[in-house]
Amino acid sequence: MSDNSFFIPGLPNSAAPTPLQTPPPSGNPSKPMGDTLPHNEQGGRTTAVAAPHNEQGGRTAAREPDRYEPSVKPLVATIAAAESCDRRGAGPVSRTHPLHVHPLTTLCVAALLATLLVHATISTQPSAMTMAFAMFAGIVVGSLVIALVPFLFMRRSNRVLNLAMCVQMCLSIAGVGLMTWQSTASVEDQKIMSQAQASLSNLSGNMRRQLTHGEVAVVESADIDRAADALADAADKLDGNDAAVLRATAVLMSFFAERNHAFDALSDELESLGGLDPSTMKSRGDIQHRLTLIDQFLMLNRAFANELKAAPRQFRDSLVKEGLDHRELARAENEFAAGFKLPMQLQFRRLQVQFGESAKAYLGLLESQWGRWSFSTDTGQVVFENTSVIEEFNQASDTLQGSMLAMASIQREAMNVNLLSDAAPND
Repeated sequence: MSDNSFFIPGLPNSAAPTPLQTPPPSGNPSKPMGDTLPHNEQGGRTTAVAAPHNEQGGRTAAREPDRYEPSVKPLVATIAAAESCDRRGAGPVSRTHPLHVHPLTTLCVAALLATLLVHATISTQPSAMTMAFAMFAGIVVGSLVIALVPFLFMRRSNRVLNLAMCVQMCLSIAGVGLMTWQSTASVEDQKIMSQAQASLSNLSGNMRRQLTHGEVAVVESADIDRAADALADAADKLDGNDAAVLRATAVLMSFFAERNHAFDALSDELESLGGLDPSTMKSRGDIQHRLTLIDQFLMLNRAFANELKAAPRQFRDSLVKEGLDHRELARAENEFAAGFKLPMQLQFRRLQVQFGESAKAYLGLLESQWGRWSFSTDTGQVVFENTSVIEEFNQASDTLQGSMLAMASIQREAMNVNLLSDAAPND
């Protein structure tokens, strides 16, 4: 047994195992590695650890020390990532397309288009459909440009790109939905306003038909009542400035309806007596009754003229109570003045006074000459015994006719209506 044999004290030499032979280092192949012990950190050799015994009393082979073997896969991935970097120091180049569109983003874009088409369908503008497609293209392109900012900032993350697009599409859908709701409300408001305007159109249409034939337009109280009720109902369904203007107009229409009822009551009573027809006058008291009705008519007409003068101020006060600002108030006053035409209204009232005074003179002559005149059914004229009053009677009759023609003329001017006889040559 050589000096380099490995044995454990206390055991016979014959039982000692053969020493482990390790291949010699590449630097000195002739020297065996059996007597070479590993060095410790201080430079000395470490003592070999004896092999442990097994359960049968034999020695177990010495276990090789654990060795750390780094994984190859992370290293390969690191090398691949390094090879994929730009030579100038840029970030890694993604192998996938940077603008990958998620199905949810496509769904949001389609929802935006559908919302715009619904808005165009509801809108009353003639170019609404063209505007819808133009808005769709603008919103999508603008949203994509904005989404590219976080996309590039977050290292070209498709998730960030699609998230930004979805958020902007949802915001756009909400905005277009609000516009659609406002358009729906606007269409409904226009429908209500159209119904209110239709009632006024019916009122003016009846007047136009009478004026076209040269007659004085007589406005029925029932028509005015219906127009006032329609305006009041429309005001209850609307909000804002339009409702305030309709309420103020409805108040004035109701007032005009009350005054028209009073005129109708006098007119109906006078008509039941026979009006100004001499053939219907049976007694002096009958004529005096008619004169009393004419006096009431003149008093009512003068009071109504004063109330017409105060109508613009009353209209303004109603709007001020509704809280309209100065700009809307001025606009409403201008529209009211254009439609109300106060100067023509007052001129018509003056013609009514002229008509009433002429009627009083006409009836007064017949009352003062009672028993000294007769009505000729053949000629349709009054025959006086006292010829000195004929000229005065004829003058009163002419003034009555002239007043009625002037009233019809001022009504046609206010309503912008031409006579059929004047319009026929142009046709």
